[in-house]
Amino acid sequence: MTGQMTERAATPARFVRVVGSMFLVASVIGLLIAGAQAVVLFTAAPGLAADSRARAAVLGLVALSSIVGVVSVAFLRRRRWARAALAAITALGMIASLSRLLVPAPAIEPLPPDAPAEYVRLLWFISLADIVVPIAASVAFGWILWRLRSPAVRGQFR
Repeated sequence: MTGQMTERAATPARFVRVVGSMFLVASVIGLLIAGAQAVVLFTAAPGLAADSRARAAVLGLVALSSIVGVVSVAFLRRRRWARAALAAITALGMIASLSRLLVPAPAIEPLPPDAPAEYVRLLWFISLADIVVPIAASVAFGWILWRLRSPAVRGQFR
């Protein structure tokens, strides 16, 4: 029974459905986040100046999420160009994840000598996540990219 489950889970059609759906959900989440940020930024109180870089970032997130959404729908419909476009998006995601490891995060302020142990542990977990999450994302993107290039998955597209 386990062999059948593994074989069925590895089919190209299931891979296309799962990966296409994951990217579609990610694009919807990106649009929701951008929408919430846009509401905050574009309806700022009159005395508060909204940063133009923050507005540009929100518009960039809307554009990127929209592109990923369109490509995901086309990918789920098995359009040939969508497989290549999703491979490009996946490669860019992998590059962005790896660059996160190479570009150091802004330094956290030095800990006060009387910092609680819970706070120190939290900062340690955040530092660990700053390393583990980009590595895990890069591995996942690499696997998806490898599968997208396989002949079995390529055969799913017209």
